[in-house]
Amino acid sequence: YMAVDAYTYDLLHIAIYPYNTKESAVAFLLAVRAKGYHPRVVVTDLRVDYGPAIAEVFPKAEHHLCLFHAAEDVQDHVKKVYGPGYAATHPEAQRLKEMIYAAMAAQTKRTAQDRYEKIKALRPEYVKVTPGAAVIFDFLETHWPKLVNGIESDLIPRTNNTAELVIRRFDQHYQNFCGFDTIITA
Repeated sequence: YMAVDAYTYDLLHIAIYPYNTKESAVAFLLAVRAKGYHPRVVVTDLRVDYGPAIAEVFPKAEHHLCLFHAAEDVQDHVKKVYGPGYAATHPEAQRLKEMIYAAMAAQTKRTAQDRYEKIKALRPEYVKVTPGAAVIFDFLETHWPKLVNGIESDLIPRTNNTAELVIRRFDQHYQNFCGFDTIITA
């Protein structure tokens, strides 16, 4: 786990746990809080353990989900439902994905919400033809409030790119050490 300041790129805390669980997420956030950090916003990928852990440890913090990771998940869901060649075999799936991407790329919350409502209205039509498509609409409905909150915000970054850049640099640095063999050497 890594906590990074989205504005300064400072590494605030890093911890390695033998397992990636809800308990380790809470333990990590408690360690961040113990260092005196009380974030107003926490931006994460779409890992499900973060939501309840953030609410528990930082109840006043706004939780935002990275729009980039959400777009990747949408792509994965569309591919699972319609198959890897869906763009050629199911143009309606490609159209749905592009509509979702457009909603997440909107510059204003109003535009994003209007686009989201149009996508929601398509649910009966898509699910009638392909029942598995429900997972795409469920995904969007579940995550939408924590995706749209970063749109048009001066406080909330749209993505967790800052953390990803720090992770990449950290990884490059430690590649010189030939990696870690065990949790103990890490």
